Amino acid sequence: MFFAFPSEWKQIESPHGYGPMYMLWGERAFAAIITIPANEPVQEPHVHPNEQIGILLEGEVTMGVGGDTRKLRKGDAYLAPSNIPHGRALVSPTEVKMLEIFSPPREDLIKRLKK
Repeated sequence: MFFAFPSEWKQIESPHGYGPMYMLWGERAFAAIITIPANEPVQEPHVHPNEQIGILLEGEVTMGVGGDTRKLRKGDAYLAPSNIPHGRALVSPTEVKMLEIFSPPREDLIKRLKK
């Protein structure tokens, strides 16, 4: 598959408990669009073996990566290297939408589709 339209993205509930996650992946990369409701509680730092890049599409969020915390606005991005603690420190009073890219693909999330 070389093209994917919104209706073709796979959907699961977020592993962090805040609604749907739309996913698309290939052999070496994985992308997810997530929507975080306004005023969502803090997400505790977590780690995984996948490198992660996040790009804020809508709203504002304060992210912590490896002990550094920054406020992100539309168009801002972050990089969470493999096995470095990262998480959401604060969400704005409006809905947040993010594009997250992982390498290698998140096999743990892909397996959730098969259940």
